[in-house]
Amino acid sequence: MNSLIRTADPCDAPRIIALQREAGVGRTNPQWPSTGFVNYKIPTLGEYVRRIFQNPFFYVTEVDLDTIGFLAAYDFERFKTLGDPILENLTPHVSHATIYADQILVKAPYRGNFVGRELVEKLVADSLRAGKEEVVLFTSHHPRRNEQAISLVQNFGFQELSDFAHENARYGLYKKMLKDS
Repeated sequence: MNSLIRTADPCDAPRIIALQREAGVGRTNPQWPSTGFVNYKIPTLGEYVRRIFQNPFFYVTEVDLDTIGFLAAYDFERFKTLGDPILENLTPHVSHATIYADQILVKAPYRGNFVGRELVEKLVADSLRAGKEEVVLFTSHHPRRNEQAISLVQNFGFQELSDFAHENARYGLYKKMLKDS
């Protein structure tokens, strides 16, 4: 499989939203408790365009021009504009030296083919080049523990910092110090 990872462009927003809906991400999904995804409100098209515009830490992966995955991450200034109440749990752990990895998603048929790994590798490399010191993220612990995501980030050296509750779910907060990469 020949995949291409590139920095996202605002015109990728509709495909990213479609990918999330196809995977069952979103607070309106009645299947949410069984998905293992963080209980996200899928951003609107306009919100995604704003999040992607000139963001060097937002990536898409393509195979034959089909978007098969993405990783959304933000520096401190962009993190402050996201406006999701769950992020209040991360605020004490985010600074100008931090990249916040918000979402990573790979289409089901491509999972297990190193697509997620390649996206995280790119994020870590670009974060180091930008002079950042750490990457933080959180993932689902309950009602369904997202073992696949946890395994991926732990294989990159992310350490669990804490476990927190938000809206009838539990999440793990993970951090990777980049100085040792």
